[in-house]
Formats: sequence, C-alpha cells, structure tokens
Amino acid sequence: MTSLTPEGLPNVLGSFTFVKDDPKHLFEEPYEVTGLLPPEEEHMRTNLSYEVHEMPVYDLRTKLDSLSLEVDQFEFSSQPDLPSSLDTAEGLQAYLLALLKLMKDRFQTKEVVMYNYAVLQTIS
Repeated sequence: MTSLTPEGLPNVLGSFTFVKDDPKHLFEEPYEVTGLLPPEEEHMRTNLSYEVHEMPVYDLRTKLDSLSLEVDQFEFSSQPDLPSSLDTAEGLQAYLLALLKLMKDRFQTKEVVMYNYAVLQTIS
C-alpha cells in the first residue's frame, strides 16, 4: 500500500505525450530514426504515432523524507557533492565513484551497473 495520497498536495494539470498503441506493433517492431535522412527516405523516419494525455502532477516536496522505494515504488536521494568540474576525466570519475557508493549503500548490493545513453547528431 502506497503512503502517497494526493489529497492536499499542490498540483497542476500537465500534458504528456505517449506512444499510441498500434496493432501493427504486434508484427512490426516500433522504431524512430534520429538524425539526417535523405528527403526521399523521410517518410520512413518512424512507424510511431503519439497521443497526448492530460493528468495532474503533484508537488511531493513536502513528503520527500516519507517516500520509500519498497512502498511507493520510488524515492528521493541526495546526490553526492559535485566535483568542481565534470568536464575532466578526474572530476567525472570522482562523481561516478561517489554515486556508486551511494547506490551500493542504499541497496546493500555488491554490484551496480550504470548506463550512459547519448544520442549522437551530425551537425552540418
């Protein structure tokens, strides 16, 4: 049972874009191509359709200390202090090691896997 209840929490109505369910995705893998395509291939950029849903967004800042992953399926944690620069290999490594320790301590695990996802874009 979640400890979150929206009663009394400040909120705003937000619009969120989701991938629309499409029966063709039962047989055809959904995809979207990023980056440049020749004009004659532009029609093949994606087979996705999108839809917008409006829903309330609640301000949880007054409940930060009472949320837990086990009960609420998410929680807030303080991030490690940032080094003076993340632009250097040393600064980035120091930050990642501190983040690794935070995750290991919180989840009592021997191993943590971190992913870095980037979209590369050709600039012409």
